Amino acid sequence: MNFQSKANKYVCPNDRQLSLRAKLRTGWSAARSEPPLTASEREAIAAVVKRAEKIDEVEAKRVGRLVARLESMRRSAQGPAPRTCLLCGETARLLAPLRTCSICRHTACSKCVIENLPHRSPIYSREAYMCNLCAETREMWKKSGAWFFKSVPKYILPDRRTTGRYLDSELARSLQEAGNSSNEGKTDSEPGSPMSVHAPSFSRQASNTDSRKSITSPHDTHYEWSETDILSHGFSGLSLHRQDSLTQRPLASLKRTGSKGSAYSLRSMRKEMPKPTTQIERPPTIPDAGFGTLEIKLAYENATSSLAVTVLRARGLIGMDMTGLSDPFCRLEVLPRGSYSNRLRTKTVHKTKNPEFNETLHFFGITESDLAVKSLEIVLFDDDRYGCDEMGSATVALRECAKSPAQLRLALSGSSGAEPTGPRILLALCYSTKRRALVVTICRGADLPPQDSNGYSDPFVKLHLDPDPYHKKHKTSIKWRNLNPVWNEEFLFETRPTELSRQNLTLTVWDKDYGKPNDFLGSLVLGASSKGRRLKHWMDCIKFPDHRHESWHSLTDTQHL
Repeated sequence: MNFQSKANKYVCPNDRQLSLRAKLRTGWSAARSEPPLTASEREAIAAVVKRAEKIDEVEAKRVGRLVARLESMRRSAQGPAPRTCLLCGETARLLAPLRTCSICRHTACSKCVIENLPHRSPIYSREAYMCNLCAETREMWKKSGAWFFKSVPKYILPDRRTTGRYLDSELARSLQEAGNSSNEGKTDSEPGSPMSVHAPSFSRQASNTDSRKSITSPHDTHYEWSETDILSHGFSGLSLHRQDSLTQRPLASLKRTGSKGSAYSLRSMRKEMPKPTTQIERPPTIPDAGFGTLEIKLAYENATSSLAVTVLRARGLIGMDMTGLSDPFCRLEVLPRGSYSNRLRTKTVHKTKNPEFNETLHFFGITESDLAVKSLEIVLFDDDRYGCDEMGSATVALRECAKSPAQLRLALSGSSGAEPTGPRILLALCYSTKRRALVVTICRGADLPPQDSNGYSDPFVKLHLDPDPYHKKHKTSIKWRNLNPVWNEEFLFETRPTELSRQNLTLTVWDKDYGKPNDFLGSLVLGASSKGRRLKHWMDCIKFPDHRHESWHSLTDTQHL
């Protein structure tokens, strides 16, 4: 008998029917076939499948926010350096020693660590600490279920916006569609009940090999992390090529309400009263040259002959350090200069590319006739202990505020690209893979400050690599009575290319004296913790070995200890 033929009315029942018929002793076959699915049943099944896909997408976005938060912390870390904190870069003091993380074995200050309670009895065990980066990694693995899969499940990174905020409307719309599709298949739901979407269980996806794959979209970025890559967050784990930071903000529209049947309720579905808003006139947007924009407000007071310049904010500045951020401040000067220099500066806003200054500076002694011929020059610098790199500049004529206060948005222009002025030194770096050493060539110096009574100096350079297991220190020859010395001397430091990202090259220029201590002329520090031109020079040496990288660098009056 052919049971596969559709014309045969006898079909094999399923296991449940077989067990039931065995108990009832009614036979082993049924003379009635299953009726086909109706259109309403097909729509209900499609709605359930669509709802499951929406739930998976919401869960992937939730895990993506956790990953984005961790990635933001990793990129904002200063990187491991001797006697400095891994996260904030604070240097260890005498009475405030650094703590060592029990997981990554990196040092961190007391503000960036938490106490890690051991599983064993703490009577005979030492205090264990865990840095905030390892703690956040552990939380991400726990909340995303990665501890079960031994790897991070599928996720979708949130979209990066110009304001650094994520759009809640897209997530609210997806949850609303998921709720509507689920309500189509349910006939016993209450019409006034709040909408809730249940989080999917990870045990349901354990047997699915395709569940680890990311949900792809044109604007989403997918990463695959393993347990080893997550836990080992050394300097190599910091992102060197991504310049824009992911600013993580906790999504206020979602509230975790669950225990066993955890759910996500949407607060934004509640009706809110419209708040009265006042329109703030913004200055017209002008195209910038890629160096960002600056908003200022000019006001002239005729009674006191003073010019009030309010530096409001800057947007889209270039990143200067390894994390893609900068520490900007503004230097303002009225040109052309009069009998005395009118040069003022704002405060420094740390670790941002979109600083909010909101600071008012006053220039006194500005007459009405000066408004027609003079201009205001604003230069943005990146604040650094070992030098200030120019980030952009703008010039505005003072006649803009002659009649009434003016609020302007200025496009910043970059530096001309010329070599730095003042005391400077020409340095060449090359990592030789054949010698397995960093080759440093001290080429020449220029415009060194005079220290002797004859108007000259007797300069020489000391240099060392820190940290260096060999503790090698070198120095050049002395160039007598010379402010523009030429050395062209080569020095070698044995090191590995992987260690260069954790080391700094320190140079100090001295004036040779007899019978008294040598006079300090300037210093220069190159390393992964440097900024601007110095950082680019150091990273080019690491990325492109066996090539000679030559660049001028300004000397600072800060003596590196």
